[in-house]
Amino acid sequence: MPGGDWVVRVLLKRLMCLMNKHHPRRSTMEWDGVSYVGECRHCAARIRRLSHGNWKNDEGIPPPPISVRPPVSSSEPHSSG
Repeated sequence: MPGGDWVVRVLLKRLMCLMNKHHPRRSTMEWDGVSYVGECRHCAARIRRLSHGNWKNDEGIPPPPISVRPPVSSSEPHSSG
């Protein structure tokens, strides 16, 4: 079918999105301090880069662990209970 190849391409790309394999829209990519986040160019889902070329839905990804603890002040009195 001449001229119908674009339909097959669009359907395959949408199928990849349903399998949680996304491609970012470069104009929406930004660094959030932990990883790159953006929008899928095919389904407009919010996605996060897990590794090079590996973009997944952002809503199902747990936030990164917090590794920095606030300093403990030793000048505060301790309660003896």
